[in-house]
Amino acid sequence: MERLMKLSKIISKLESRFPLKLQEDWDNSGLLVGDLNSEINRIQISLDVTDEVIENAIKIGANLIITHHPLIFKPIKRVTSGDNIGKKILKLIKNGISLYSMHTNLDSAKMGLNEYIMNLLGVENGEVLDKNYKNIYRIGIYIPEDKFIEFRKKIISFDKIYKDERYEKVSYSTEVEETFFAKEKANPAIGEKGKLSIVENKKLDIIIEKKYINNFLNYVSKNHPYEDFSYELIKLENKIENGGIGRIYKLDEKIKISEYIKIVKEKLNINNIRAVYDEDKEIKKIGLVNGSGASYISRMKNRGVELFITSDIKYHEAFDARELGMALLDIGHYETEIWFSDIIKKELLEIVEVDVFNSEKVFKYF
Repeated sequence: MERLMKLSKIISKLESRFPLKLQEDWDNSGLLVGDLNSEINRIQISLDVTDEVIENAIKIGANLIITHHPLIFKPIKRVTSGDNIGKKILKLIKNGISLYSMHTNLDSAKMGLNEYIMNLLGVENGEVLDKNYKNIYRIGIYIPEDKFIEFRKKIISFDKIYKDERYEKVSYSTEVEETFFAKEKANPAIGEKGKLSIVENKKLDIIIEKKYINNFLNYVSKNHPYEDFSYELIKLENKIENGGIGRIYKLDEKIKISEYIKIVKEKLNINNIRAVYDEDKEIKKIGLVNGSGASYISRMKNRGVELFITSDIKYHEAFDARELGMALLDIGHYETEIWFSDIIKKELLEIVEVDVFNSEKVFKYF
């Protein structure tokens, strides 16, 4: 019997484990092509969106492709068959195939790609290298007491109010007394001219990330009984960790780098590794960033890392690392991220039919 599930429910399941808020600012993870209400009967997991990947999805009847690398990174002005990205988008739409990408949010998350590779290497616990913290604010909205309950129901339905693994739709309320002297042109319904007026209000406080503040205030203006409403905005000092790129871990005992290279090749099923190291040096503290991690060389060194495992290392970056006295293993971009399919397949296999298909590696080794 064919198993069907709405795309929105599949995405909700994935994002409960690997939320989009974990992605880097430059990234473009999430639903790139598709209708949230479409029924999905078969999923294909692929590292990249190549023409071969789309053709295979058509062949097997998959109507959702989940990739690690997004097809669209930068804003596009038109979708036509005249360029490679446009041609792929049109082909996906024509064949009723949705496209969803999980990139740096998967890298950063707990039990995401960084930690999965670390676990493959036999390490259970590590610390995050580059922690990502959210800027969060408290917004207090003032509302007449008799309108408060109805107003709160509407406001907490705003989907960007801060939530975590334990709680959602959290709000706080405080009784507030508003006093004022009405001017001559003031509405007599709200106060008598020249006399002190007192109005019982309540203040509704919610917590929200900085990037959603403007949208939230627009939403409030549509639901507040006053055309001009009062609010307060306070930046919170609380540091809310938002995942992060890279992991650092320690071995139980020191080991020669040449011996650890053998372990990496065996555990990750890699035939060829580029290395920058002193054969006689022993190491204990190791850093890991899947994908292109050269920009983290200095930070790894500052954290006392003796061996840094990543990919896409350029000559001068390797030279700098050697000058800093830190060993490098470039194990390949494809090789560090091909494991992405194992993570996603495990999440979805029980609810819908799942296939894994990848194009050949870009580089061939001789």
